[in-house]
Amino acid sequence: MGFIKSEVFRKEPTMKLKFFVAIILFIILTSSNFTTSTVTGSLPKMTWPPVDFPFPSSEQQDIMVILENHGNFPFSYEIVVEEVNPQSGWIGVTGFNYFIEDGINNRDTGYININIDGLLDPCTAVLLTARLILVVPAHSFADTLRYGIIIDCDDPHVFTDTISTGVVSLAVGHDARFGLGGFAGNAGLGMDYFYHPSECDTVDSIPGNTKTYLYDGSMIFGNIVNGDTILSNSIFGLGPRHPNSIYSLEIAQVDTTGEVFNYLRFPSLSNADTTIGASLTYYAPKVTTTYGTQVNKTWHADQQFITKEFKIWAIDGQVHEGMVVGEVIDWDIPADLKDVGGTTSDNAGEMNASLNLLYCVGAEYNNDDLVECQDNDLRYGGMAFGYTKQYFADSNKWLITDTIGYGGYIEANARYVYSGWDVNELYFNMETAVGYFPWVHANPDSQETDLHSVLTYTFGHDLLPGDTLTFYSVIATVLNNEVESPGGLRIEELAEKGRNFMTYFGCCHGLRGDYNSDGNHSNILDLTYAIDRMFRGGRPPLCLGEGDVNSDLSSADVLDLTFMVDYIFRGGPAPKKCSDAPG
Repeated sequence: MGFIKSEVFRKEPTMKLKFFVAIILFIILTSSNFTTSTVTGSLPKMTWPPVDFPFPSSEQQDIMVILENHGNFPFSYEIVVEEVNPQSGWIGVTGFNYFIEDGINNRDTGYININIDGLLDPCTAVLLTARLILVVPAHSFADTLRYGIIIDCDDPHVFTDTISTGVVSLAVGHDARFGLGGFAGNAGLGMDYFYHPSECDTVDSIPGNTKTYLYDGSMIFGNIVNGDTILSNSIFGLGPRHPNSIYSLEIAQVDTTGEVFNYLRFPSLSNADTTIGASLTYYAPKVTTTYGTQVNKTWHADQQFITKEFKIWAIDGQVHEGMVVGEVIDWDIPADLKDVGGTTSDNAGEMNASLNLLYCVGAEYNNDDLVECQDNDLRYGGMAFGYTKQYFADSNKWLITDTIGYGGYIEANARYVYSGWDVNELYFNMETAVGYFPWVHANPDSQETDLHSVLTYTFGHDLLPGDTLTFYSVIATVLNNEVESPGGLRIEELAEKGRNFMTYFGCCHGLRGDYNSDGNHSNILDLTYAIDRMFRGGRPPLCLGEGDVNSDLSSADVLDLTFMVDYIFRGGPAPKKCSDAPG
């Protein structure tokens, strides 16, 4: 990464390192790097040093800092340490004289001390932040340095969970990764049908491995920082302590008690330099049900898709220009073995732009032995963009800002994966794929190959302090299209159902009634929002399930308002859980 040049030295620990601390440093200027005074002479030009990312630690780390006076007069200064988190005593400064001459003796040297006395638990996945404020009282000069520190074990990403519809299941990691590289070949955890009664092919060696449809995948978010492309992701086991790593700072929240869906939520994620926060929620329908019959009041569930809600916001309170957000999946839809030495993950790559859908199809070479029971080009796996919901801090409003998405593409692993997953190539490909693009090769013999798909939710977005971006998407697989959707494409049906499911179920949290999307259900603010909607032409709730407080499949009407008033002021019954069936 590019940083302002400065002199930084590290005093390394002598004992064997068993744990790692990811230390990330970036600069917040309350004035500017080089501030000029309006009084006599010029103010000192101060530069805070960077800390290389990452560096290992299981005990105190001391970062030597040399501060220079580039002005034409001596000055005294102070360094104020403000620890933002409740845990205290983990950061400090030592060795500074707090006075710098001008001219030839224009330096002062000291240390920034991190993990003082090694007190921090190196196996606690937690984000700690602090501010070091350089103050020159005589000249009203202040410059602020923010430290973000993530403490974790050697490899926190080995911890996994599973989200399941009862038909398809998905292994997920605590670092926004899913599929987990086939999860060591375990059947049933890659959106596959290996243990489903309808899967007839569990022993054949010709089509190869039917244990996995979705091999690996990850959320993606980032931008260009000081000339470096930083795209946080975890596909193919990127792991911790890398500029593109993703960290989980809280344990997962799981609810499998709902009637309609299970959910699995990672409420607090962070990029490597602790500037961007995120959360990721998976929703897995437990039923195949159509709810309601009226126009615009019909919501579908299906056990062959899972939807995702992905949120990002600025942790550091700064503007983050040109943000890119999306997801990548390496599909390995079961396929025939084309020839000796070939692969059983050859897929065709297709799209449906009207559904914001990218999908892969298993290859069928018709060289099967007698054991194969269905053609593999009847197997599908795909991903579709739903919509974007954005909170604007300046107006205190949530709005649906996009239902199309920036775009997406399908590409060959031989071009971009086998040679090493490069974020610069990924960034360029995401930027240039405006719209939805299938895999196309000039050689007909190469139309089926090992592919990956990238869905770009937004590109070039300026993320402002206090704003939140929320994205909804769906992943789905098909076992046998001939059986499930004769004459049509089941993957397209699942994409449409998944997008429909998000508008009512897949955006709803906890109990119904969070009209204004502030995370609290059925309070005075929600009541005010509902009244404004019904009697003053205000905005509808951005999640229809939240607006259906009385669970009658009609969202944000007078009956919902009456139900809410009764609940808030008269001790009436509470709204149902979002995951319970309406009606």
